[in-house]
Amino acid sequence: MGILNHSPYTFGGNFATSPSNPCNMQKFVDFIAERHPDAASATPVDGKNGRFISVKLTDGSYITYPMGKKSYELDVPTDITELNVVISDDGQAIATMNTYVEAGATFTFK
Repeated sequence: MGILNHSPYTFGGNFATSPSNPCNMQKFVDFIAERHPDAASATPVDGKNGRFISVKLTDGSYITYPMGKKSYELDVPTDITELNVVISDDGQAIATMNTYVEAGATFTFK
């Protein structure tokens, strides 16, 4: 994997982890609270391209984050507090039900 990068807690560029325990993934709600201290609420919403988490900020504006395709079923409510966060290679945060852990030895490039 890689070395913990404390901004925004990406581990090997693949998944966000807790700053206090880099072996545990960071919860999506903790990620939102950290990245958007002005967040007022978060609501799962369905669109034509899948489910998203709509975050309302205190100024009335919204920020939307996608959910992983296999992390929800349409017509089944999502418990936001159960979601983890994955950071894609381009920096996009994605809400996911999956838990990612290291699965092998680290290879170091020279």
